[in-house]
Amino acid sequence: MIPQSGGNYTYLHEAYGPLPAFILLWMTVTISIPGSRAVAALSFANYVVQPFFPNEQTPPQSALRIIGILLIHTPSFPGTQRRP
Repeated sequence: MIPQSGGNYTYLHEAYGPLPAFILLWMTVTISIPGSRAVAALSFANYVVQPFFPNEQTPPQSALRIIGILLIHTPSFPGTQRRP
């Protein structure tokens, strides 16, 4: 048992050294997390836009992308505001 916090990073660091642990952390932060959030946002955007395009018409990609971007950035916007 490893008495440290850090999950997979800590286990890889102890078992294989710092390089594999860093590569895992880097791939998680730059590829895995943003990629999964983008897929979820675009899937949700497709469901939101679909009622406006009946009879199995495909919605425009630009509308899906704009809604996806709004879904990703809107929850983080309040954290950028200064509070008195």
